[in-house]
Amino acid sequence: MDCVRDAADAHHPDRLGAASGVSCALFLIICLLLGGKAQGAPVLFDPANYANLAASDSAETIKPGTQITLGNWQRYKRFMPVGIQVLYSGRHFLHVDSSSDFTITVGPTIRYTWPRRYWEDTEKYGNQTRLLRLDSGGYTIKNYIAGLPFPIAHQPNLADKAMYNARYAPNPAVLWWPWTAFMLDRFLNLRIISEGSLEVYRLSHLSAPGLPINPDYGKGYLNSLRADVSAPENVKYSVQLTLRPDDPTRVSEQYLYLPQLRRSYRYSTGGRCTYQNGSSDSTTRDFSFEPANGRNTLLGEARILAFEHAAGAPAVLYSLEGIHVKSYVPGWPKPVLGRWELRDVYVIDSVFVPDNPGRKCFSHTVLYIDKDNWQLVCLEDYDAEGKLWKENMYMYMEVPNPALKGNFMILHHQTVLNLKENHATVAIATSAPKLDDDVPGEYRNAPDAALPGSIMSINK
Repeated sequence: MDCVRDAADAHHPDRLGAASGVSCALFLIICLLLGGKAQGAPVLFDPANYANLAASDSAETIKPGTQITLGNWQRYKRFMPVGIQVLYSGRHFLHVDSSSDFTITVGPTIRYTWPRRYWEDTEKYGNQTRLLRLDSGGYTIKNYIAGLPFPIAHQPNLADKAMYNARYAPNPAVLWWPWTAFMLDRFLNLRIISEGSLEVYRLSHLSAPGLPINPDYGKGYLNSLRADVSAPENVKYSVQLTLRPDDPTRVSEQYLYLPQLRRSYRYSTGGRCTYQNGSSDSTTRDFSFEPANGRNTLLGEARILAFEHAAGAPAVLYSLEGIHVKSYVPGWPKPVLGRWELRDVYVIDSVFVPDNPGRKCFSHTVLYIDKDNWQLVCLEDYDAEGKLWKENMYMYMEVPNPALKGNFMILHHQTVLNLKENHATVAIATSAPKLDDDVPGEYRNAPDAALPGSIMSINK
């Protein structure tokens, strides 16, 4: 309060009574609107911030068992993604506090157990894959069959190769993932957006025994994401289906079934900045992010803390009990959910090619891609002015698949922190995901469930 009064005195000493009173009132209103926490200066994109991360080829490490808190985080900040450093700095409305539930306990780094068939396909076809430069300045892929496209990723164009490895990372033929999604606003009001199940189908480049690498029903597409909504009541039985083309230069197709009208619609994915369904912090771009549509630059190879092995009792693992809900970082995993670990990652800056409409809202997107399992563990979006906009955190669990003699990295939950508008969206698994033959029968058959013609079958 004194700082506001001093400023009023210095510039308008003859208006002390009225001006300082108005300033104080405005200050109080702003504090209330921001939840009582003043906003710091915006965080601008700066490659130097990423160059300061601990290098993956260095001897720097953190001993397992170490606990990181608000009191000692500065000692370990070189191991934190830039956006998480911002959360710890306290300079923003969304921030880590001193609660013990925000304590990061560091565990050992766990190496990924690859599915055998996927690894066999990598050895068989990996040396055939090539990058092809486009007129836009981006790169597409050619001669890719199955497995990891670039098993020995190196320069030149290491950033593009890493992004294609992430695009074609190991996935089951069918995944059933039950979810609850909620949003937290700047007043810490919690609202359940929707509940239901997500079915993910790999439609081409399969490494699954008993299935062809490129089945006829999936021709032209890489995968299908089908979201079946079961709650709330006013949107129950809605279905959203996203088809991701195999051609990485094309944007995804999206279809929506509206039970009230008993009709399905295809709608545009051209609005890169549009929030999905008007009720989440994910944009249309997030469903159509392709390496070929960006100019990708390697910012570094870093060693960061990530949460990739959620564990614990099912009552904690598949409920909101294991994560922060009504806090300034919703979705943050509590210690009861498991330990963080050091992961070696590629840090990549992706900028949309000049003719892509995404340039109107995204100036930079920074991706952290795990070198071992090729999962995206963190993503930072900067707005058109170069200000940090969203921090996306992905938390995983490693799920065994005995039939394939290996494991799959399956999302446990995702948090999107909207730093510009001071709210967040979280989607979390609410029961154990099911893979391949364990998927519920109505969703198991990809030709019947993965394509747009199937989404009206919910009326049965």
